Amino acid sequence: MRTIAINLVTIAILLLAGPALAEAPIQGQETIERVAPGIWSIHQRRGFHLQPVGNVEVIDQKRGLVLIDGGASVGSARRIARLIKSVSAKPVVAIAVTHWHADHTLGLTTLLEAWPKAELIATSATRDHILGPSMQMYPKGAPDAAKTKRFSDAIGSTLDRFRALAATSSLPHPIRAGYAATVEELVFFQEDMEGVFLPESLSVFENERVLDDSVRPLHLRFLGAGHTDGDLIGWLPKQRILVTGDLVVAPIPFGFDCYPASWRSDLDKLLAFHARTIIPGHGLPMRDDSYLKLLRDMLSDLTGRMATIGPKEGLDQASKDLASAFAPYQRRIAGTDLWLQQWFRDYWQGPLTKALWEESRALPRGQGRN
Repeated sequence: MRTIAINLVTIAILLLAGPALAEAPIQGQETIERVAPGIWSIHQRRGFHLQPVGNVEVIDQKRGLVLIDGGASVGSARRIARLIKSVSAKPVVAIAVTHWHADHTLGLTTLLEAWPKAELIATSATRDHILGPSMQMYPKGAPDAAKTKRFSDAIGSTLDRFRALAATSSLPHPIRAGYAATVEELVFFQEDMEGVFLPESLSVFENERVLDDSVRPLHLRFLGAGHTDGDLIGWLPKQRILVTGDLVVAPIPFGFDCYPASWRSDLDKLLAFHARTIIPGHGLPMRDDSYLKLLRDMLSDLTGRMATIGPKEGLDQASKDLASAFAPYQRRIAGTDLWLQQWFRDYWQGPLTKALWEESRALPRGQGRN
């Protein structure tokens, strides 16, 4: 999902999105769950939040703890650090970053304050996005009050509009309540972002790096462009646990910045691991691969359909023609939940349709373009 710790693009989408019911935020949204001996998942308390918080995995190795991903903000990283310390006194020695989006990276430097010797690891493409223009709105190396203020002001404009909508008497009560809850989440996020900045360097690998251990060896791999152009996955072969990053997100997948054809191939590769436990980039740990198969089948179906209509139609017409093909998947994923239906359209159907259309015409794909 594109730089999604409510960045400027996400704020714009929220303003354009139709009314839908949101749940009230929880102060301290993260919780920790033991998924196997010496392995924990830190994830959101609820299955879906308007303001996303990327999952963080904790793996106990002999030399120390390895994390996968770094939290969505300064505040979330501080809470994550407390949760880590609640299960282990070992230091964090490495943090692997699945991809460049802000809800997985903006807590990295805060975690480094707690464990300054930890190595940051990413694919070269992810490193280039974190250090380059894809994340230019965020300070690097140290806090920058001017950049933080610009970002905070953008959130403030959204808050003003949402407060007005929450007070609009002509809207049904559940819709007003949804906007009011959204305001609470954004206020919480705004506070969490105070003092945020990104690291100045990361270690990189191209295809695979193994963090060896006699009990819990961890294989970090790049399978190919998918959700982004630099997705890292984690594989624990002895426990048969697969950490997917945002190649798999539940309950609503995120379609920004994606490469649909190779993403479908990545999902085939993920299925070939025959994992016992699958930990997505957002959402709860999964004990079977049925959701992965649904994502793979959906991408295969939609890619095939767009290959037929995309080369001969403009994007607007192709979007209309493909909408009916999305409908059964929306029912399976979002059901009758109006809130999830809204996010299915905004964060999956819309950006994925654009990516499918561009691929059908062999147009260049890039990051941060949606």
